Amino acid sequence: MSDRFSKGILLSASLLLLISAQDTIAQPVFTSGDFATLDDSFIVSSISVLDIPNHDYAATGMGFTWDYSDFNPISQRHVKFTDPNITGFRAAYIFSCNGICYNDCYNTCVSSGGFPLICAGTCNFNCSSTCLTNWFTKFDLAELANDSINLGITTVEDIFNFYDISQDALSQVAVGAKLSGFPIVMEYEIPDRVYSFPLEYANKDTSFSNYSLKLDSIPGTGIPVSLVYNHRQQRYNHVEGWGTLITPFGVFNNVLKLKSTVYNQDTVIFQNDTFALSQFLPTQVIPESSVEYKWFSPDFGIPLLSVSAWVIDGNLVYRNVEYIDTLRCFEPFSVFGYQPFPAVINQDEDSIEIGFYSLSVNGNSFTWDFDDPASASNHASGSNTIHTFSEGGVYNVQLVTCNTQCASQICDTFSLPVIIIDLSANDSTTGTLTQQKEGLEFSLSPNPFQDRVLINIKSRNEGIMNLQLVDVTGKLAAEIRAMHYQAGNHVYAIDLKRLPPGIYIACAVVDFNRTFFKMIKAPVSYKN
Repeated sequence: MSDRFSKGILLSASLLLLISAQDTIAQPVFTSGDFATLDDSFIVSSISVLDIPNHDYAATGMGFTWDYSDFNPISQRHVKFTDPNITGFRAAYIFSCNGICYNDCYNTCVSSGGFPLICAGTCNFNCSSTCLTNWFTKFDLAELANDSINLGITTVEDIFNFYDISQDALSQVAVGAKLSGFPIVMEYEIPDRVYSFPLEYANKDTSFSNYSLKLDSIPGTGIPVSLVYNHRQQRYNHVEGWGTLITPFGVFNNVLKLKSTVYNQDTVIFQNDTFALSQFLPTQVIPESSVEYKWFSPDFGIPLLSVSAWVIDGNLVYRNVEYIDTLRCFEPFSVFGYQPFPAVINQDEDSIEIGFYSLSVNGNSFTWDFDDPASASNHASGSNTIHTFSEGGVYNVQLVTCNTQCASQICDTFSLPVIIIDLSANDSTTGTLTQQKEGLEFSLSPNPFQDRVLINIKSRNEGIMNLQLVDVTGKLAAEIRAMHYQAGNHVYAIDLKRLPPGIYIACAVVDFNRTFFKMIKAPVSYKN
């Protein structure tokens, strides 16, 4: 072998080693410590649906450059990881967890020869402690999913994802949502392992997860139903590329690309008959499988870019593209939600804490007015906040969302009646609902009602009456404004034939005395 040829081989080997070493150094690693923590907030931009198909998201490789600098953003939202305790779902979780735990514990105890009363007391104590411990140890982060699903017979909205984060993984442990306005928490029996840490090039992992929901009646209506919803999921993660990502936000050289393929199996057992969810829901609502592409940088707590797609008939149908961005001058749209619901004053503390969360888009300034001037903190700022109410009633809470990035600040205002129930003031839910003040007696009947409600006012003096009937979502269902009445005994009838069966809150202001009642509209088949 000639010296020249030998030198050529050595030089080639040295270059390969050098390139390999450079590749190894350049490849980033994303650990659990790089992921977002409590109160971390990010602005993400969404691109136009028409613009989504104009880009290749599947392309990948080592030392790859993904150039999406021509994205055209059309709207923005805040992504924020909040304390699960301020979402308002803790009570719903404890209630649900206690029920499942207690039934299993009690049945096991009694079948093993335990005395029923002792089993009941022991299980109640142990389950309460276990469920509270689970909440504080497993529920580390909460993220508003900003989504809703219309199931026809009911609506699922204000969906929160709850996560447990450890050195090894980010796992989704539960889903919280409003079902027909009522909070429910569906805890994973086996959590969804969203990310396995650390994320490194060529890493692969797979995980199985599942949860279920059982309903004996449709929340908010009292209509009996036998429904079980089962969700099973298989997730495949593959860190399939690394390199440079370019978006309108900037150029990022130390980026990992993760591909997640998720297979879903959703079934419903309705009135003891089993259906695949796709049999009576469009595939676009809950597809059987989906693909997600995410680009991570250790310098940012969430993906720099996220792309999600449904798999329909074997084809990828891209549905959403979001990337971290700076605030832009878009017209804000203000809206918010709150928990818990129903909001019932704690009799031991004579108050209730309500967690408010903004669902607004295109804003960076948030100002709250709780319509509670008697409190020490009637106003607040920030996208998420808490307010303590000490009296029952209907409060017209207001959120003003502004975008300060524009040359002239642009704002939008949203108001929502928040119902605070004080059961110590009026705990009656049947027959005639009566409120008495000096020289004044006011009542509503019958309860439950069907076609109409009778208002009976007995007063020594003339006065003004206002009455609002609000459904469980806070929507105004019926109203009487500034009706003048004379001294004496008077009966007025309200025609409520068009109202659907369900639970309603009647807020009455009679002669400047405000009170409220819980009322039920019964189905037509109901007999007093």
